[in-house]
Amino acid sequence: MSLSIARLVVIEAVRTRLVLLALAAIFVAGAAGMFAGAIAITDQHMIRVATFAALLRIGGIAVVALFVISSQVREFTDNSINLALSRPVSRAHYYAGRLAGVAIVVGAWALLGLVLLSLAVPVPVALVWAASLFCEMLIVASFALACALALQQVPTAVLATAAFYLLARTMGAIQLLNAEPLTQGTGTGRQVADFAVRVIALALPDLERMTVSSWLVGSISDLATLLPLLVQTAIYVPLLAALGLTDLYRKVL
Repeated sequence: MSLSIARLVVIEAVRTRLVLLALAAIFVAGAAGMFAGAIAITDQHMIRVATFAALLRIGGIAVVALFVISSQVREFTDNSINLALSRPVSRAHYYAGRLAGVAIVVGAWALLGLVLLSLAVPVPVALVWAASLFCEMLIVASFALACALALQQVPTAVLATAAFYLLARTMGAIQLLNAEPLTQGTGTGRQVADFAVRVIALALPDLERMTVSSWLVGSISDLATLLPLLVQTAIYVPLLAALGLTDLYRKVL
């Protein structure tokens, strides 16, 4: 039954405006890459590729997160979730099917990125970058699915997902700023702030190390680079799924 639900998610992704949004994101990324390469003085090709890859990552995360949230909220508004759960399917199978369908959509975007970047960089380099993109997008999509189930409102879930992604992506810079001498202090407030930053950094995935555009410029194709990223994905995706499933079981449907 989970496979049937996953198939419905993929069909919904094809039938809705997700494909048009994906094409628009690719067009914008390509145009920005060409513009950045045109105004660059040196290394025009690498700047073009790095700009295109960065915008492809941001666009993919935004498009997939919006699709996941809007699709799941629609399940509540039109009572499709009640219809699905009225059949001989548990809530765990329902959630697993939704998450599997989202993973297929994420995999399709990562595969598209692999094909496009393979035209500009060596295939092993593009493969490592695309695998990292899959991991990053899957973590964000898992969080978006859990938020959509818990909040059941598109704007709130989108804001929560954006805050999660920005914090996870910039936590390294926040920790560096927090360690600067000008910001050091000895008061209780300072100690509380230090503790809060450490706790948040431990709780969030280290997305700053994922899908780095400099990998394409430096031709990094070492598979060992992917190992910590795969470990993070193997930890955070089941954790976020457990949180979302717990909230789903608590709901009265």
